[in-house]
Amino acid sequence: MNLAELVKMRGFDITQKIKIVRHQDSQYDVKKLYKQNLLEFYQSVQSKNVFGNCDYILSFLGTEGTKAIYVGAYHKIGMSKFDKKLIPADFPYPDFFNQELNYYHFEKIDLLDDMVGRLVIDWGKAAKSWFQ
Repeated sequence: MNLAELVKMRGFDITQKIKIVRHQDSQYDVKKLYKQNLLEFYQSVQSKNVFGNCDYILSFLGTEGTKAIYVGAYHKIGMSKFDKKLIPADFPYPDFFNQELNYYHFEKIDLLDDMVGRLVIDWGKAAKSWFQ
């Protein structure tokens, strides 16, 4: 079964503009950010307009090889210029903000909530890409 079939079985309209995101960064420990409940903030701050052409994202953490584990689904509400006042006091990578950034406003949705931390997908040959 593929991911599109799974979300369709759960009643999600797969004709929506959806991006699948695999968080894996050689500069920042995204698993640490996830454990500290900072991954949602991290994915909301982007230097490029990576979420401009989608309405929803399905978010995954990259693991060994080409595998990725599901961490949540989000509806994109909008985008604005990033304001440094939004930086959480406990964010461990202050150098992350030394560039011009966009801030995406996301609302968490309950799609596949029962699969968070349990659903593992194979990212395939695109393992070096972050978005599909």
